[in-house]
Amino acid sequence: MQYLALVGTNSVEGSKGIYTVTFSDEKDMQITSTVDALNAGFLAVRADKKYVYATRENMIFRTHACGGIGAYSIGPDGVLSFVNEQDVAGQLPCYVSVDSAGKYVFVASYLNGCVSIHKISPDGSVGPVFKVLQHSYAFGIHPSVHCVAVTPDQKYICVLDVTVHRIVFYDLAQESFAHV
Repeated sequence: MQYLALVGTNSVEGSKGIYTVTFSDEKDMQITSTVDALNAGFLAVRADKKYVYATRENMIFRTHACGGIGAYSIGPDGVLSFVNEQDVAGQLPCYVSVDSAGKYVFVASYLNGCVSIHKISPDGSVGPVFKVLQHSYAFGIHPSVHCVAVTPDQKYICVLDVTVHRIVFYDLAQESFAHV
């Protein structure tokens, strides 16, 4: 059996960005393609497996004080093609997820304690920031959002704030993104 994996990397010591890797039950693994993607540390594949979204874990992205999100189409052989990229609301984005309908990309930004919500176009491209879920200081401690995920029933967005050790839920079902 042949398997395919996408591996995002931080761009240090010669890393190129995102690697397409194939391997089999016999464990022979090889890199079949790469695509340049600066600090693409975390990836999320859309449910239809046609697109992948990659964080750009930066303090400065495209001359702005923020990180970014990149969109790539996935070819039948696993080769990625750049679609577009957008700024996110915060610095050091560290996690990305996509709802099962493929309508939204959610990006957690560690340094600023926020989640950027982006709409996904039919061509898989990511739109500019649509909405920001900003966590606030608690007990004098700066928020640090580390993960954002959609519940299996697609009703809520769960956001992990590691500084205050809590999971915060937001309404996705009504697309209000209200805190619940």
